[in-house]
Amino acid sequence: MTGKVLELEVELEWIEPRIWRRFRIPSDVSLGDLHVVLQLVMGWTDSHLHMFQLKDGRRASDEGQRFSGLAAFGLEEDLDEDEISLAEAFPRVRSKLLYEYDFGDGWRHVVRLVARVNPADLSEPLPHAVAGARACPLEDSGGPGGHETLVRALADEPEDEWAEELLDWVDDDYDPEEFSLAEVNKLLKRYCQPKAAKKKTAKKATAKKKTAKKKKAQWTWAPRGS
Repeated sequence: MTGKVLELEVELEWIEPRIWRRFRIPSDVSLGDLHVVLQLVMGWTDSHLHMFQLKDGRRASDEGQRFSGLAAFGLEEDLDEDEISLAEAFPRVRSKLLYEYDFGDGWRHVVRLVARVNPADLSEPLPHAVAGARACPLEDSGGPGGHETLVRALADEPEDEWAEELLDWVDDDYDPEEFSLAEVNKLLKRYCQPKAAKKKTAKKATAKKKTAKKKKAQWTWAPRGS
């Protein structure tokens, strides 16, 4: 990978104390790659739909989850997240975008560019997490409100029947204050490996393409535990 390295910070909206992560990632990868990294650094399991909303209001999502024919209803089609690089999405320091995961629970993440880093100054493989705090909320826990209800119930007596149901549902080892930077970087190293390049024949190498070839995400995603 070529180009600059971006230091990004992601924070979940509407939750206090903050749940956040800071990580470094090449600027020439796509929003599709950023989706993979956000799932890993936060602690999600990629079990729901997602989308990005850029500063100018445009939306981008995965090609396989988009509805077609929206233009017929006067609605703008989502952009392909694999066609937008991070250099385009974050043109300057303090640029930011919104990443929403699980439209039912509504986990909204603000992702902002904190700094640009010279690749020559780095020794660790990319992407690489550098800081963070607090555990990721549990999947299907009811959004920020459900998460805060669960945290209060774990710290004290459950306040109502809904809180008691959450306590019955949550694993005993879940600690909302726990965060392991080392574990996050293990996941990044395991799952964010560049896809192997396919060998081109001489014929293919010299053939002229009439249409542009679609850019694919550079990193693969594999289900947790595989």
